[in-house]
Amino acid sequence: MSRYYSYINTSVDILRQYDGGEPFASFLKKFFSKQKKYGSRDRRQIGQLCYAWFRLGHALREMPETERLLTAYFFSVTTPDALLTELKPEWAPHVHVSLAEKITLTGTAFHPEDIFPWREKWSNGLDEETFPASHMVQPDLFLRIRPGRKKVVEQVLSNAGLPYAVIHEDCLALPNSSALQDLLKINRDVVIQDRSSQEIGHWLRGIEIFRPRQVWDCCAASGGKSILLHDYFPNIELTVSDIRTSILHNLRERFREAGIKQYGDFVADLTNPSANLPAQQFDCVVADVPCTGSGTWGRTPEQLYYFKPELIDAYAARQQQILERIMPSVKKEGFLLYITCSVFHRENEEKLAFMNAQSGWECVDSRLFSGYTHKADTLFGALFRKV
Repeated sequence: MSRYYSYINTSVDILRQYDGGEPFASFLKKFFSKQKKYGSRDRRQIGQLCYAWFRLGHALREMPETERLLTAYFFSVTTPDALLTELKPEWAPHVHVSLAEKITLTGTAFHPEDIFPWREKWSNGLDEETFPASHMVQPDLFLRIRPGRKKVVEQVLSNAGLPYAVIHEDCLALPNSSALQDLLKINRDVVIQDRSSQEIGHWLRGIEIFRPRQVWDCCAASGGKSILLHDYFPNIELTVSDIRTSILHNLRERFREAGIKQYGDFVADLTNPSANLPAQQFDCVVADVPCTGSGTWGRTPEQLYYFKPELIDAYAARQQQILERIMPSVKKEGFLLYITCSVFHRENEEKLAFMNAQSGWECVDSRLFSGYTHKADTLFGALFRKV
């Protein structure tokens, strides 16, 4: 039997075992650690097939497994491919054509809007065709060059022969598979940070009245937004918090690599009314809140495949709890920066409406960062001022 048929069978077996309970990358790593017979090329091909399956999202769910897997793979590849040449020779010469042309070639009853349903729940500004179809394409890897490291970074990448595109002065786009660990000092030379996250920094720098000094990043996670604010507003005094000690442990290590030494940190569950928060008030509180992550599912399409829309309400309620908890921590004339990586109205515009209804607050600006048009994540940001 051709190894390509073996790849298909193994992929189907993996997909039957996986239930969405953990990141698929972790599940796949565990699978291959038990199955030593697969070499690196085998693992890469099987992984590509499985991720293609998830990229179809909620489309063609009733199609037989093998047929759906091959269809998804054809829709997602754009370069000559040996597996398609072997198993679908009638499709193989057409990997370069548009998705619409591929749909016609396969003769399937496929509609891109079926990939990402729940249209009535979307935020404003998403294109009904382009946004769902973008999930068939793997997003790029984006780097943000740290201050003073531009020449070094570009020289290293050029010497290594790695292709990259300059998006902004300090933003580079590379193929997602680019290996950087042995070339650059991650967090010192560059930060791995999505294009839209970087756009938030450029957006804030363009708002003349936004020049904070004391900043609390209240849902700091791995600290990417904090490092960005530190680089773009170098005089800030940082305080960071998150819900678990383990999260802050990873953040501290990342700050050490980034050379950030002066900051405060603490653990807090912001949905708990009895949680102790800082007594001081801040010029800016950054709330990059827990959310569905629906704007990032191009990177983790398994989350799209297994998503249950009732989770939107749970996240929306949690986000409102966080907003209500942190509003008193903003100084008069200070700012609250609300961010999600969601594309759902309840997590975005609904929270904008909530804040606009609060006495003593005004919206300075808000926007949807439509990264899906640039092989990047889609984010929502709103900056409020306490007046």
